[in-house]
Amino acid sequence: MVRAVLFSLLLLTCVAGCDKKNPAESKKILIICQAQYNLPAVELAAEFKKKTGVDAEITIAAESEIRAILEFNKSIDILIADDPFLQYVSDKNSLAAVAEAGFDQQNTPDKPSRRILVIGLSTSKNSMGVMRMVECARRQAPDIFARHGFE
Repeated sequence: MVRAVLFSLLLLTCVAGCDKKNPAESKKILIICQAQYNLPAVELAAEFKKKTGVDAEITIAAESEIRAILEFNKSIDILIADDPFLQYVSDKNSLAAVAEAGFDQQNTPDKPSRRILVIGLSTSKNSMGVMRMVECARRQAPDIFARHGFE
């Protein structure tokens, strides 16, 4: 119940934030991140800010919540998630660019290892920021995620 209320508030906040007058001039990258990649995502965002001066706002969400957030919030610039989301974003014609960050540690018959991806979304109004973040991820993410225990 509490989780449902919090999720509803998150969606309402995301949808309410979509009516900025000039999002192309935004000095912030909006990232949605699968919960298990929280710590490396924060470090990647800090590295991006250090290199570009652009802030990143990170929303952490469970796998089950990400699709709904992406559906309702078209201002998200970057998705940090594993393999299945690449197909979802591609199916929605929302893929702008992608960088591999590594692999998760689960490699069992019931949970095979999955690629961790930094996915730039074409629905973003900040296409330059998206491309800069994906390029930063191509250079920095594998080392950052490895430091946090991902291969």
